[in-house]
Amino acid sequence: MFSIPSGLKNAIEWCVATTVFSDKPVRLLTASASGQKGHEELQLIMKTIMTRFTMETTLLIPGIKGKINTQGEITDAKTMAGLIKFTDAFKTLVHDADGT
Repeated sequence: MFSIPSGLKNAIEWCVATTVFSDKPVRLLTASASGQKGHEELQLIMKTIMTRFTMETTLLIPGIKGKINTQGEITDAKTMAGLIKFTDAFKTLVHDADGT
């Protein structure tokens, strides 16, 4: 995949004229066969609309089909560890945003 899905892009574009995303903490997850280009595009778009994220609150999971079972459970230890780190980083970002 070389781009983000058109439905997601359209939803974001509808919000661009507002400040709905401005200074909001976000986390960005791309789980795809490859996804590198789409993940980079999503980061650029979210930066342009002034969301707040860090490299730790972004996660690319390439080859996702080989990392989950038929029940949708994560079977890859590295992916699970990455998701835990990703979630903890987002909690910190939100915590820093609200000052609590």
